[in-house]
Amino acid sequence: MTFVIRERTGFWIGEKLAKAAIESTSLRRVMAPADIVGEDALAAQIDQTRSILVDWLGEIDVHAFAAELLATARSEVEPDYI
Repeated sequence: MTFVIRERTGFWIGEKLAKAAIESTSLRRVMAPADIVGEDALAAQIDQTRSILVDWLGEIDVHAFAAELLATARSEVEPDYI
């Protein structure tokens, strides 16, 4: 019997945070086509979205999120190991 302990990285946590952020209503708002037709307009949208994301990240209960990630780490099946 072989047991594999998968290494975790900050990238893994970042992926999980990004996946959770997708559920944020403010990040799911639709941008008007006129807001992304030029570099300046798109830069403004990026700036606004970055601000919303930073605010969202600041509101995360890190202990609750840690408990969720720990459960995920213990049960997540990695396709490379199947």
